Amino acid sequence: MIYLIFGRDEFSCEEALHKLLQEHAAGIPGAEWNRTLLEGGRLSLSELRHHCDSLPFLGERRLVIVRGLLTRLSGGAAPAGEEEAQEAPQEGPAVFARALLEYLEALPPTTDLVLYDPGLEGKAVRTRVLEWAKKHSEICRVWEFTPKRGKELLDWMAQRAGMHGVRLDAGAQSALASAVGEDLRTLDQEITKLALYAGPGGTITAEHVRLLTPHTRESSIFVIVDAISERRWQTAIAEMRKLMEEGAHPQYIFHMIYRQFSLIAQAKGLEGERLSPAALAKKLGVHQFTAEKVQKQALRYRKEELQSIYDRLLEADQAMKTGQMEPAVALEWLIVRLTKTPQKI
Repeated sequence: MIYLIFGRDEFSCEEALHKLLQEHAAGIPGAEWNRTLLEGGRLSLSELRHHCDSLPFLGERRLVIVRGLLTRLSGGAAPAGEEEAQEAPQEGPAVFARALLEYLEALPPTTDLVLYDPGLEGKAVRTRVLEWAKKHSEICRVWEFTPKRGKELLDWMAQRAGMHGVRLDAGAQSALASAVGEDLRTLDQEITKLALYAGPGGTITAEHVRLLTPHTRESSIFVIVDAISERRWQTAIAEMRKLMEEGAHPQYIFHMIYRQFSLIAQAKGLEGERLSPAALAKKLGVHQFTAEKVQKQALRYRKEELQSIYDRLLEADQAMKTGQMEPAVALEWLIVRLTKTPQKI
């Protein structure tokens, strides 16, 4: 059997591969002797055939995993740290792909081959490869994992909680989605932690998420900055005080507000490039969820306003560092000034 595992949802790709590894090893002593991992960026067809054509050693099946070959066939760069295979001049990517697909039809029945490419988008996979896979569905499985959003993400969280013997109420689902976004790896870690706190048969609530998930602090900063941009100083100050009651130091809150406005200013400067949230996230070095929020917040400001806000941030920072104001007082003073109309900033 041949498996194509790829997609932007790297966590699900890893889980799918892990499941295959478990199935291959189930009840078979020394299964690792019949398991091979190859790097596709520098793999020759003869080397692949050598590993796939070899008979299993003291077992019934071999498992050969090739990472990065789909990227190579699609014309993308080889994974970091790899060098491109040294092929003869007449053996370009198209020739290699054709020869590979011809070989796959003759793959020994004792070998399971996995072409594994976490992070590779489906639209980037060479059409010819997918067309071949669809025509040969009796010997090939295509598993593409795309990011989960909306109801699909909420259902995934509920299912994950169920695996730990607990349930997520609607408030907890919403709080986790807002705090972490669509990062399944982080969501899985947080749900595991929250399940231990709730106990077997328990229910995870929004209050549990707020108490135990550090990412909710970043979410609270979004609320503060949103309130500032909408001139709602009471909401911004209330959220700031709530963070302080939970143990956040005023200097930390100031740093996060400063960081958020810095990201907004950078996003504002990149508006002309019409970047997608994913592309902006890569430019700013943040998670896509953060990039989406920043993009929306940047629409509310002119560049001149952001310069004025930067000046106010520096003044507040100076007031705190020189002791002119207590940090908490300086923060409230800053928020009030930032929520005034643009003409009065």
